[in-house]
Amino acid sequence: MRKANHYVAQSYQMRFCNSEGLICVYDKETLRVKPQPPKRTAVMTHLYTIETDNGEKSDILEREVFDPLDGTIVAYINRWIEPGYHIPDADIPTMAYYLAFQHARVPRNIEMFKELGTAIAVKILKDASANKKQMDEDYERMKASVNGVCPISREQYQEWFENLEKHFKFELKDDFSLGMTISAGVPPYYNAFCNMEWCIIDAPQGSHFITCDAPVVSVAYVAPGVAQYGVNLASPNFEAIFPLSPTVCLWLRKIKGQKRFRCDSKRVDDFNYRTAFMAERYIFSHQDSSKTRSLLQKTAKTIRQPKINRDDLYRRMDAKARLGPLYDPRAVY
Repeated sequence: MRKANHYVAQSYQMRFCNSEGLICVYDKETLRVKPQPPKRTAVMTHLYTIETDNGEKSDILEREVFDPLDGTIVAYINRWIEPGYHIPDADIPTMAYYLAFQHARVPRNIEMFKELGTAIAVKILKDASANKKQMDEDYERMKASVNGVCPISREQYQEWFENLEKHFKFELKDDFSLGMTISAGVPPYYNAFCNMEWCIIDAPQGSHFITCDAPVVSVAYVAPGVAQYGVNLASPNFEAIFPLSPTVCLWLRKIKGQKRFRCDSKRVDDFNYRTAFMAERYIFSHQDSSKTRSLLQKTAKTIRQPKINRDDLYRRMDAKARLGPLYDPRAVY
């Protein structure tokens, strides 16, 4: 069974390697820059290992889903980075499928679903503590289960529920979080990507695109200077970028425009900022540069930020509870 799982395929990373076969890795946590081979980059142990119904460990997800998809996309990117090539409509469904899976399978998104699951569990249990009658009945059942000798009082029981995270640690299992990010994340992104306008952008001479450990960079500008990363598919300003090489980048938008053009350096700088901001921990480039080092410093703060806004999530959960349907995942950012 394969233990080392690349969440960004080596074949993709190789497009950002230098002449020595090394990729320049910028670390948001240590603020260090280090050239290293793709084999040792964007890889984690047992990230995609799942437990089967009979309790055995399996690498079927990587062998039968990610590997074939990564292999198929190599030929697509090879064509797309050729000068003057325009994306045929027939290529879009397969590439959209790949982008949706790539968006979902990275540690950033898996961790987001962990935070989401924890937040929802805490919300549901805290809401339950407001129902005094139900809490009384639950407490009496607990007492009966230990022959009436309960180690905590009814008041303590109440306080536990009202301050859950003070007394308990909630966390989804890794393989459950992985399953959630794929089942809940892939279909809406696939549909969104299929219905967007696809454009190839060439970098001007002297500029280059970077990539990162979450290379499908999606963003929605909800107000001047205010962006939501990774979500809000419903926004008319939702966009996604996917660097194909240091000189070519894929751009998905909801408005019509050119199918391919050479941009200016400001556009490259903007896309690189988005990429660096989206990076969970590592930024990748084919070369070391002062610009990318500056981006590392500016965006390092994101490594300490939560993946979801609980206040916003809880407001939306309360609204949905009154309306009927439950939580809308586009609330997360």
